[in-house]
Amino acid sequence: MPPPYEPDGSPQATGQSEDGATSWVRWEDGTTIQTSGDTKIYVYPTPIPAGDRAIKQYSEMSGGDTITSYDNGDREQFFSQNGTRLEAFGVPRPTDDGEMMEKVQHNQDGSRMEIFVGGRQLFTSADGSTTTEVLPVANFVFDRPLNEAPSREIPQWPLIKQIQRRADMHHYFAADGNPPTDIQRSMTTDNLNVRWAKGCMPRADEHYNQTKQEWILNVDAEGNSRFLIKLVIIGQE
Repeated sequence: MPPPYEPDGSPQATGQSEDGATSWVRWEDGTTIQTSGDTKIYVYPTPIPAGDRAIKQYSEMSGGDTITSYDNGDREQFFSQNGTRLEAFGVPRPTDDGEMMEKVQHNQDGSRMEIFVGGRQLFTSADGSTTTEVLPVANFVFDRPLNEAPSREIPQWPLIKQIQRRADMHHYFAADGNPPTDIQRSMTTDNLNVRWAKGCMPRADEHYNQTKQEWILNVDAEGNSRFLIKLVIIGQE
């Protein structure tokens, strides 16, 4: 990307650091261009208008990466390798729901990641059909009863760290294992399908390890449950 403004006139002064690694040129209009290795930094005496803010400094790195600094404290970084643009706001910006946003990452495919004051993150797909929310602390818990399972054990709802939402399905991921507990909620039924992390239901783990079957726990609105087993067609294992 080209700089937002090339200096007018002719060079008026030059200099370099003691070790010779960094040099600078001051132009007639007051613009200073500093060069250090493959990095070139433009410093403008009068910020260059850019919409509702103005550019006070612009940096070019090898490969085409750039950093733009604005007079209001905002900072925008462009990564040429993948087309990602990351904005960090000098003063957090309010969203439509009143939450204060600190950063937003725009990806080349049209998706974006928003980071809010307090650490909450929200990823939105390019078409807006899927969002993934990452909580700074796992503190969301299901307000639903959970009765004794057929394996004669009563699991406890884990604290949720990440929530993925689509029109037809929500996934709630805990912070209790690798892979973590995954609670799947269909938008067309009150039932939940729970793929528990190892150790949450040790009796069920032991039984299905012996039978070598994949299982989930199906939980209805009253907290009653049943095991669902993945069927394997012979010849298609």
